Parts: sequence; C-alpha cells; structure tokens
Amino acid sequence: MQALADQARLSDPQFVERLEAAIDARAAKLGIVSETDALFISSAKDYVSLLTRTREQGAAEPDHQSITE
Repeated sequence: MQALADQARLSDPQFVERLEAAIDARAAKLGIVSETDALFISSAKDYVSLLTRTREQGAAEPDHQSITE
C-alpha cells in the first residue's frame, strides 16, 4: 500500500488533498445526523492519513515476518 500511495503522490501531487476532498464532499452530501455518521467520516479521514503518510512523516514499515506467516 505504501508503494502505491508513494507512486500516486509522485504522479498526482494533490492526491491526498483530492482524497480528503472526496470524504468531505460525501459527508456534506450525507449530512452528519448521528454520532455514527461522524465516527465514520472521522475514521475515513484517519485511514486516508495513515495510508498516505510518507516515510518522513512516520509511515509504518511493513512487518514482512507477519506477512509471510
């Protein structure tokens, strides 16, 4: 995933901003009417942040041992 996010950022410098804008647009369309809605939007933003971090921003290094087990 990290390699894909890195490649996407190289080919589209606004990649992360466009993902965040899509989440915001979806939230605006749905309307936040419950705590569950707010939690879903917050979680989506957290996942985007986690998946698009650069190594300099503290992206997690893959744990190859657990992948091969």
